[in-house]
Amino acid sequence: RCASTVKRCASTVKRCASTVKRCASTVKRCASTVKRCASTVKPRTSTCCRIFNHLEQLI
Repeated sequence: RCASTVKRCASTVKRCASTVKRCASTVKRCASTVKRCASTVKPRTSTCCRIFNHLEQLI
């Protein structure tokens, strides 16, 4: 019984790790988008920053 619990736990940890990796890549992509947005549209930079800060808080 213990072995099956350990196996289940391991698979959950693996799933969790892949989710975190996916999340990290999304944040990287988002960061580059925010940078691009900031350089192209100066007036809207504050909006971009607000959105990005909000995303950072979610992690």
